[in-house]
Amino acid sequence: MHVPAALLVATLATLLAAPAAADQPVPPSPEETLVPLSSPGMWEAEVSTWGATLRSFRLLDPKYQRTAAETDIVLDRAAKAPPVAPRPPQGKFSEGPIDLVSTWSPQFHPFAVYMEGMSGVAPVTRTLKSGGQGVVTGEFSAVLRQDPIFTVTSHTATSVTMVWPDPATDRSTLAIERTWEVIPGTYRLRTTVRLVNSGRDDARGKVRLVMSAWEPLPQAPGFCGGMFGPRIDNWQAACGSPDTITKLDHATLFGEQGIDVPGPRWVALNSRYFLLAAMPPADAAFQCIGSADQGGAIAAVALWDANVRGVAVPGANKAVDMEFTVYVGPKDFEDLDSLGQGIGKTIDLTMFGLDISWLCKPMLWFMRAVYNVIPSWGVAILLLTLVVKILTFYWSWKSIAQMRKMQDLKPKLDALKERFKDDKAKQQQAMMDLYKREKVNPLGGCLPMLLQMPIWIALYMTIYGSVDLFHAPLFLWITDLSAEDPYYVTPVLLGVLMFVQQKMTPTVGDPAQAKMMLWMMPIMFTWFMLFLPSGLVFYILVNTLLSIAQQVWMNRRFALKRA
Repeated sequence: MHVPAALLVATLATLLAAPAAADQPVPPSPEETLVPLSSPGMWEAEVSTWGATLRSFRLLDPKYQRTAAETDIVLDRAAKAPPVAPRPPQGKFSEGPIDLVSTWSPQFHPFAVYMEGMSGVAPVTRTLKSGGQGVVTGEFSAVLRQDPIFTVTSHTATSVTMVWPDPATDRSTLAIERTWEVIPGTYRLRTTVRLVNSGRDDARGKVRLVMSAWEPLPQAPGFCGGMFGPRIDNWQAACGSPDTITKLDHATLFGEQGIDVPGPRWVALNSRYFLLAAMPPADAAFQCIGSADQGGAIAAVALWDANVRGVAVPGANKAVDMEFTVYVGPKDFEDLDSLGQGIGKTIDLTMFGLDISWLCKPMLWFMRAVYNVIPSWGVAILLLTLVVKILTFYWSWKSIAQMRKMQDLKPKLDALKERFKDDKAKQQQAMMDLYKREKVNPLGGCLPMLLQMPIWIALYMTIYGSVDLFHAPLFLWITDLSAEDPYYVTPVLLGVLMFVQQKMTPTVGDPAQAKMMLWMMPIMFTWFMLFLPSGLVFYILVNTLLSIAQQVWMNRRFALKRA
């Protein structure tokens, strides 16, 4: 870990604790000026002259509204943090458009640029614009940190250019020109950092593009690593290339040495459904660093070397440009894949370390196709369940048939157990011979569950990974398919249906064990489903109803055959 990056994040908690007025986003400090940028209907942002950073980035799509329940969760987690941890100002996290800038102190807004160890640069003379009045002279990087207020030189509805230091009042042989440009109709912007050297010597040093975020101290995932509990949505510092991606959260980064991704092509702050990312030019070489502290701060940093030739060198270029494509918005598959460089891998479609995107993406494609015709994700999930049921019908039928045969063999199995009750080895061999003669597979009844489990897991990850289902309503009281049923009606109903299904299932094996499973399975599944996304519970609920209908039909067919 480079010491400046560690210091940058280590002081974040203290600085964020500074008081600020209410309302989202919080009002600007007296020293900074805000420049609005927007992509109509998609987002509206404010660029601050304090560091030429993004001060707010609010999503305008109605589905990206923070609900009262989500606000309560954030504030409750913040209230339970240690007394030394920062608290958000009143109104920063409130109902309304989601602001992807989670920090509120201007020193730590995302995409800030810092200079370090600049050599070949004469001391800068600066007329202060923050922290008091007066004129200071000092080392370039130090004065920039002391008074990082840029001066706006041009501004249109879709772009803004700022410089530091102020050419009208300050003296410096090195200047930073920062430009932000909107890429219309997207969640992308283009930001250029230009270093202009008017001195005789080469200006050398390091430049950092720093993305900072804050959230209440992370909580541990639910039971079984989150599969059967509410999945915690924490910020991660992420770095990646087309072949490699590394995503580290607070718990991993705190006290560690950062992120090491060979040849990174992008750096990002990653959450469950949203992403802040910066991608430099394809030929740019930079280092990726992540850091976090105990107060809820996390940072992802792009670090590169700068060398701006001096004007005394014949034919030399005295300016160096570093252009970044910036993405701030929801993690849509197509949007991220179109960026290239493997950034689409920030959408988590893995379970237990295995990549299951090959199953998740076709499911999402099918649901999207249905939604485009019938704009209801509930109908899309219902039809997906029906299609899966049709595709697995043959194996389900074979399973029920096997269980019926096992039930018919029960008298013979009981006789073998009695005959060889004193010799377990012979008993097992005799039972296996009976299964072979009767062409019965004793494990055949488990096949439908084994077939469905990968589908359940894939749908679980599709719902958690796909922003399409974020805040998508199902029906009546269920207004968010990605969250649990707020009144737990569907999990309880599922438990009742599973009890009915167990009652209808042919009983094989020990009666006492079968009676225990009759009650245990529905209770266990009800408990597991309580905190799973309502979209997944709805899928399993519909699948259980279809399975009951199939079993009724099968039972009647077997009854007719016996008659």
